[in-house]
Amino acid sequence: MRHSPKALKAFFLVCFCFFSTVSHAALVDIDQDDGVIYFTFAAPNKVVRYDMVSQSMLSDIPLNNVPTAAEIQGNNLYVAYRRSAYAIDLDSQTPTFIANTGEDMTALHAVGNALYLVQGFNRVMARNLSDYTLIEEKTVFYRGTGSVGSPAQSALYYRSDGISPSDIVKIPLNADGTMGSDMDSPAHGDYPSASQLYLFPDESRVLDNQGILYFANDLTYAGSLAGAFDDMTFWQGDLLVLRGNTVHQYNNAMLEVAQMGLNQQPLKIASYGDAVFAFYENSSQISVEVLDLDSLATPSPGEPPNPETSDFIPDFIEFDSQEGLLYLADRETLAIHIWSAETQTYVDSIGLLNPPTWMTYSPAHGRLYLGYTGGKISQIVVSTGTLQETPFTNLPQSVLGLESAGDYLFAVDASGAWERFYSFDASGTMVDSVEWRHASSEYLWNPVTERIYHFRSGTSPNDIEWSELSSTTGLLGSKGDSPYHSSGYAAAPLHFDPAGQLLLTGGGKLHDAYSLAELNYLSNEITDAAWTGGTLHTIAAVDGNAVLQTWSDNYELLEENSIFDALDTRILAYGAHLVAIEMAASGGPDISVLDFTADTDDDGLFDLEDNCPNTANANQDNHDGDEFGDACDNDSDNDGIPDTDELAVGLDPFDSADAQEDLDADGYSNLSEYLNGTSMTDEEDYPAGDPNRDSDGDGLPDSLEDQYLALDPYNPDDASQDYDGDGATNASEVASGYNPDVSDDFPTHNTMDFFPLGDITWVFSDPSDGYQFRSESISGAGMFKFIFPNGDDRLVRRTTGVYLLESRFVDSEGDRIRITYGDGLLMIPSSLELGTSVTSRATLSSYINGRQGNQVNFTTTIELIEEATTSVDGEPRAVLVTLRQTRITMDGQLLDNTIEIEAFAEGVGRIYSSLDPDAELSAYNVQQVDNSISSGSASDDSSSGGGGGSMSWPILALLFMMGWGRRRFRFSTN
Repeated sequence: MRHSPKALKAFFLVCFCFFSTVSHAALVDIDQDDGVIYFTFAAPNKVVRYDMVSQSMLSDIPLNNVPTAAEIQGNNLYVAYRRSAYAIDLDSQTPTFIANTGEDMTALHAVGNALYLVQGFNRVMARNLSDYTLIEEKTVFYRGTGSVGSPAQSALYYRSDGISPSDIVKIPLNADGTMGSDMDSPAHGDYPSASQLYLFPDESRVLDNQGILYFANDLTYAGSLAGAFDDMTFWQGDLLVLRGNTVHQYNNAMLEVAQMGLNQQPLKIASYGDAVFAFYENSSQISVEVLDLDSLATPSPGEPPNPETSDFIPDFIEFDSQEGLLYLADRETLAIHIWSAETQTYVDSIGLLNPPTWMTYSPAHGRLYLGYTGGKISQIVVSTGTLQETPFTNLPQSVLGLESAGDYLFAVDASGAWERFYSFDASGTMVDSVEWRHASSEYLWNPVTERIYHFRSGTSPNDIEWSELSSTTGLLGSKGDSPYHSSGYAAAPLHFDPAGQLLLTGGGKLHDAYSLAELNYLSNEITDAAWTGGTLHTIAAVDGNAVLQTWSDNYELLEENSIFDALDTRILAYGAHLVAIEMAASGGPDISVLDFTADTDDDGLFDLEDNCPNTANANQDNHDGDEFGDACDNDSDNDGIPDTDELAVGLDPFDSADAQEDLDADGYSNLSEYLNGTSMTDEEDYPAGDPNRDSDGDGLPDSLEDQYLALDPYNPDDASQDYDGDGATNASEVASGYNPDVSDDFPTHNTMDFFPLGDITWVFSDPSDGYQFRSESISGAGMFKFIFPNGDDRLVRRTTGVYLLESRFVDSEGDRIRITYGDGLLMIPSSLELGTSVTSRATLSSYINGRQGNQVNFTTTIELIEEATTSVDGEPRAVLVTLRQTRITMDGQLLDNTIEIEAFAEGVGRIYSSLDPDAELSAYNVQQVDNSISSGSASDDSSSGGGGGSMSWPILALLFMMGWGRRRFRFSTN
């Protein structure tokens, strides 16, 4: 995920404050030798000693100057006072001068028969330990930090500093004390930068304080602790690391097995024999605690909540189709809930210690695998029924993906160039890894092609890619991508047909599994898919609802059933059935098993296609065309009056018009009387109340709705319906002065007259502040600029409408923001008539201080919903009211879907926006109107149609979503 500039600044500020708090300015060095710990301090200049053998403090060793480095070997303490080095005899505490250096010393290391005086690793001087004579002085190209010396490896190790990328470096040491050529690791900065190195007891491996292990011999990668730490020691063969005030225990495989908390954060931990010590510092004084290691234990998660009563939305869903077990992981409540398709109930839950970033299920291993920030991968062996999370392996960096791949586990992190892919066997042993790969929002393994399919999320343009993973060896092979190299094809989710030959995308496109060439298409986009018995079923969003679709072998849409309540619905194949997971707004997901063969009422129709599944009706008669057949519909004409009540008073249950009639001539419709509980046949019995009452809350008073057959004062849905079929909603017709009962031919409006451009200034006022902006023509016909206090927009007028090309502004954090809109984001089409709409698509790219951020896709629909008039400066003006709907998506995922209503006055421009309803146009000045049209060509990705929708102004919504400061988008640039 990309952070906003504001969030990053806050993050770095927090980090700075944290490290400032825990740093120890007076502490220079810590050394350990033969059971004694040496703490070298400046101010006061001294060495504090603790004997872990006797568990007692030894006398301090005073120093004659301010120390910058120290080293202990045998009976000598070696101390650097900036550019002067001395040896201090521990018995007599007599100092002996060794040498001066050209730069301040930052570290001292005694290895073999030589003392190495490190000057930030710009220079390293070697002196003979027996007489301190010069062996040689070596100039090193890069500065370094966190160094250690290894007698067993005859080498010095350090982390390069002041160069990017930072790397671990080895300086081989010859028997005579001379230094060989520097050798850096093959990783060359693949892993996080570290500041301190540590040696294992046998000196075969080097560990840095970012938790990355290297083999000391060749500096190749040797493992990860899945996180940084503050200090470390070894105890009984196991590694103990300190993170804050918690001690973590790792086994020989570098997997965490236990931990224990301390009351406060120590300065250092160290061990001697079976004892482990924690050292604390206060004003250059050291206190010691012998740790009770009996407290080391595997942490236990809390009791997971009851999924039946828990209000949760699963972040990850995995399905064991053989056992019919559904695993739903919820990061917020730290739980994995298990639902059985056989019993259609929850059967168990698993508590978690931390929220995972990824989850996958491996049928071959019978395990769930979970990935975490930092790089930890854990396992839950569900096949044994123990349901306990245990460590599996660690990646060098945070887990960016997991996928079951036959007998192997596929994993992704950010190590290496771009990102790195891994394969692991069931024991947790890494089989292979390759860099120069892309992380994705999802991964899909195909055992037929032996490939992992994925997107290249966060890269422009996005695309579908694949990487080979052998099901026999687990080795990662070559890679490839689609022939289209377009974000338009990279639409989630990804699914394979049962034969593994076709890849279906969320865009409704079917690709060849090998070449990724398009072979066929569905007639719409989809949000999920599954095959049962060779039949393709999909979920699609239709009119804001999730519908279940069934397709023929040649991809003709056979059925479309609105059986779900939640738009966000998943389906999974379970034999001949489907498991449907509806992400309900509250109360947890609604899960059901869809049986395509059930026929409850024995009428020869399967329940899923039967409009009366519990009442036999082979004819499927449905007079009113709703979701219920006449046999089970208590209101056959859907007029709001039940059939039994209509028959009782002589009305026709198959004639919806009679609901608006008035049987007893008392001035109230039959429907009004039924809804109010008064008699439809007694003129003395009628509803009483306010004639301006709006019973259904649709914005139209009851008295107005009673005038039209198209409207019902007790039906909140009829305002948005089109009774006469002329393309405009009933409410739009009433508001615009038309009769919703009679089909009309509406005039076509030239909307360019309502969106003037040129040298024009607008002044707005609102209760909080006032503002103004102006437009001006710029170089090129049909090219314009909108100028506002903190930036400007570039627009173009084409034959199809006005489009926004680019926005530049400075946000509240002072960052320079630039947004481009591809071929242009539609501001207003060139013409509209009541009830018609125009849809346009654009790709938005954002740049923060010149650095490109994410790309998002906009689908904008603008519909004319009202014709009106107003007065501006005392002159009557025609007004067009539009509804703007925009869907904002990224990598196939819906980010936003909101609404804005705008009003445009002829010759003036926009005078109202629902995003800023209090703003009023107080003045405008027209110097010159420029009606020129750009002759440049651009791809016209727009279409016309009927109907409306819902959207917020896309850019403002996007900025809120990305965490940027609010910008005043007014009038045409809202």
